[in-house]
Amino acid sequence: MLNPNQVRYFLMVVESGSFRQAARQLSITQSAISASIKALEDYLGQELFVRDKNRTILTESGKRFQNWAEKFRTDFQAMKREFRVQSSQVKPIRIGVARQQLDSIVPLLEKLLQSDPQIPFVLQSFSGQKIREELKLGNLDVAITINVGSDEEIADYPEENTHFILKDELALICSSSIVLDQTIQLQKLSAMPWVLTSSARCYLEEMFDEHNLSLNVLAEVDSARIIPRLIRNTEALSLVPKQSIPPSLFPALQFLNCKELQYQFRIQAAFQTNPLLGNPEARNRFLQILTEFKKSHFSA
Repeated sequence: MLNPNQVRYFLMVVESGSFRQAARQLSITQSAISASIKALEDYLGQELFVRDKNRTILTESGKRFQNWAEKFRTDFQAMKREFRVQSSQVKPIRIGVARQQLDSIVPLLEKLLQSDPQIPFVLQSFSGQKIREELKLGNLDVAITINVGSDEEIADYPEENTHFILKDELALICSSSIVLDQTIQLQKLSAMPWVLTSSARCYLEEMFDEHNLSLNVLAEVDSARIIPRLIRNTEALSLVPKQSIPPSLFPALQFLNCKELQYQFRIQAAFQTNPLLGNPEARNRFLQILTEFKKSHFSA
């Protein structure tokens, strides 16, 4: 069946001029765009684009379909506006959080639970790429994820609707009882055991491969927050976001310096503005809580 995403992807390719640019603007992979267009062409039984290395050109069938697609987009948006009528009740805020940031934003979620009046919310976790797509589809009110650092990708979100809420950095940690130099080389780290999240494991394996080194992973876990408690009495190392380490565990850990593993990043909250979060009052209260969180966790 024809679905709204296929139409949206088709129009984005037309408007941006290429599959690559469309994928960048939608924050999805080029292969996902290609697969969607291929499914659309199969459904219609017509080829819509002529592709070459330098440009993407509409076929005659593509030009005819463009007229229908633009009308479909207009009608579909009108339908959503009509049936997503704002209620006088406070609807739950649909919050999507990239899995690797779940631990970092626990204080924000605590403030929501403690808010007066309380703001109900539904929390879902996705991969970083999936969360951007869910936001653009309108399936989330707010998406919290790592800032990718590309001006072109950040531009997908209007400035007034994107808030940088948290600064963080990767921390190389081990038990405070282990005797190691504070500055340590990557080669020496390859001889030591690790406890990692899946995302940290992928990051390290790629880096170690570049230096022809191997990675000795003892355990892989879903949450970075549990790792400091797991390794504090072992000889294992880990690489976790510093914000995920409970301050009470700092005395049990030591922070090591490895130049190759130093990395700082920002976490952003990007908003869906149509429809507003629940209702205007809920949105304003949520933004107030977000601002308070930002003041205590993010400094420019």
